[in-house]
Amino acid sequence: MSTRYLLVLCSACLLLQGGASARADKLDTVLRYSFKPNLLSTELIGVDSGQQGEARFNSGLQLAVQNELLGVSFDYNLQSSLNNEGPIDASSFSQQLGASLHSSALNKLLNLNAGISASSRVTAGGDAYRYRISPGVSKTIDDIADVSFKYEYVLDKTSAQALEQEKKAYSMALKGSLQNGRLTWQGDYTNSSVFEAGMAQTKGTELLSFRSNYRVVSDLYLELSSVIRDETRYAGGLKDYSYTERHYGAGVAWSPSRFYSLAFKVNKLDETRYDQQEIFGSGTVSWFPQANMEFSLSYGDQLVDGARGLMLRTRFDFDES
Repeated sequence: MSTRYLLVLCSACLLLQGGASARADKLDTVLRYSFKPNLLSTELIGVDSGQQGEARFNSGLQLAVQNELLGVSFDYNLQSSLNNEGPIDASSFSQQLGASLHSSALNKLLNLNAGISASSRVTAGGDAYRYRISPGVSKTIDDIADVSFKYEYVLDKTSAQALEQEKKAYSMALKGSLQNGRLTWQGDYTNSSVFEAGMAQTKGTELLSFRSNYRVVSDLYLELSSVIRDETRYAGGLKDYSYTERHYGAGVAWSPSRFYSLAFKVNKLDETRYDQQEIFGSGTVSWFPQANMEFSLSYGDQLVDGARGLMLRTRFDFDES
């Protein structure tokens, strides 16, 4: 018997968007909000001469309050599904909450850009979760370079059977340009540690990366990049093993027309874990037939998880605003 899919019952979508402005203590306060509840019901007919239905609920709420003194934003999302053969599966129920906070007045007073962001995701009836908080600060140095510092704390439990893990990381980034933007560069350093709750450290990682572009002529660029990763594993609080991975790259990028671009890079990979040294090439060909359309074909010997392959990427932008 053939299988038919019927999209029935309801497909409701309500969108409320608004803005409000209030004046208190000479501060213009702006309130923005959006509410998007969605309900989708599907029914499968013809499987073992029976019917099986499923309802999916996805609801989102966004709220932002901002004035010269303080800016706060919240983003809440709720997802769940229900079928007609039993109770709600706890693994299909999830809640996500994101928030950010900054003060424009304080940033102007200190001549920097500071803020804090936080997020949480709870699934499987609360047995799996991920909480994250990240304060950061950035500053421009004499219109030559931008420096930023960020700290991140993550509390993660991937399933009811998994152990809770803590991640602590700090990072620093420095980027700038010279010769009126002809030479651009950016360096990033990250140091992170992972702990199992109530136990000693299980992993430590240091990551240093650098990228630079130099414009030879208007449509031709030289590119240099490097990534150095040091990782140490621990067992019972003692150092188990460590390895270093170094990846260097040099290449050219050419955009002779607004309709297409070419890029080619020679890479060197040096990894002590597998005593591996390899030199390989990679590249990308992109075609832009219209401003809202893109097709890109990439190749490389280490393209996906260390394997040779081809990747086709497409983009269609239907936003007419």
